[in-house]
Amino acid sequence: MNLKIYNNSSDPRATQKSLSLVADLSAVQLTDQTSVENPSFLLDYNASYINANYVYCPELKRYYFITGREIRNGNQMILNCHVDVRMSFRSQILASDIIAD
Repeated sequence: MNLKIYNNSSDPRATQKSLSLVADLSAVQLTDQTSVENPSFLLDYNASYINANYVYCPELKRYYFITGREIRNGNQMILNCHVDVRMSFRSQILASDIIAD
């Protein structure tokens, strides 16, 4: 599974985020029993990932906020995430016809 790790400097409520790429990984696994809305990604440890706060998973076609980090065995880490629906479905949201009263 692929995963792009970012630093996000935008307000979480914004539909367009200001992202700085930290890493583009290809050897990422999902942990046991995870959900699409709140996945946990298992990857090789790298100190530069500690301060990252945002990820994109092309296979799941979603952007995620990193909500927690766990270090395993000193050489692996788990990123616990929660879906960012505004960014994940941005094109559909912007294409919607909305009437506000």
